[in-house]
Amino acid sequence: MRTFDDFLAIQERNYNGIRERGALIAETGIIPDPAIAGLRGGITIALLPEPDVAKAFESFSAQVAKIVPAIAYPAQALHTTLVVGGTDFKVPFSFSLDDPEDARVVEVLTRACAKVASGFTHSCAEIFFEDYLLSDQVIVARGKPKKVFVELVDQLVEACEAQGLAVKGAWGAHATVSRFLEARSPEEARKVIELVKKRRGPGNSRATRIAVGYSAFNEPDGSDGRFKTIKVFELGKKY
Repeated sequence: MRTFDDFLAIQERNYNGIRERGALIAETGIIPDPAIAGLRGGITIALLPEPDVAKAFESFSAQVAKIVPAIAYPAQALHTTLVVGGTDFKVPFSFSLDDPEDARVVEVLTRACAKVASGFTHSCAEIFFEDYLLSDQVIVARGKPKKVFVELVDQLVEACEAQGLAVKGAWGAHATVSRFLEARSPEEARKVIELVKKRRGPGNSRATRIAVGYSAFNEPDGSDGRFKTIKVFELGKKY
């Protein structure tokens, strides 16, 4: 099993990758997030931020969307992914509980959440959201997790795999707060760069809830790419 230091090292490599893509904006501008064009998505277990943190993310996301075409995430859709519930989701991804495979994944993730939440010895999973990182495709809130965050991820992965489902644990304690919808030139993206540079993150988040849900980019109600909750669990509560 990976150590906390292993997790932090992987997280930092991914954060550096986002920074490197952000440096491209000065030459090529911003581009649509490939996840949107590819209609990718999936069923996940997510950590739900405290209401004030979610509202801070929502406000920032709305500001970005006023500058360039981007998804404006509402507070209820903002989250930190803990587990991606499978390794081979169909593309384009669409979700339905009438689909036997989707229903099976939801059932496994729900059982895993119930088991882990019931036996979790901590009342929350702490993350410090220090600032925002800009790539040419997305903006994420850069989180610094406490060790308990990694313990939560590892326990959820173990609980899913014990039921025969191969899953992927989170690479980092981040939250995606914006996805770009259209290409814009370096000049047009300059205001986004300035906003990200001056805006600090919401700080400490003591999240107490995890949820099974899904994200898809071809939703009939137009809510593309927004996390939709199926079932919520309180950490430390018996299920």
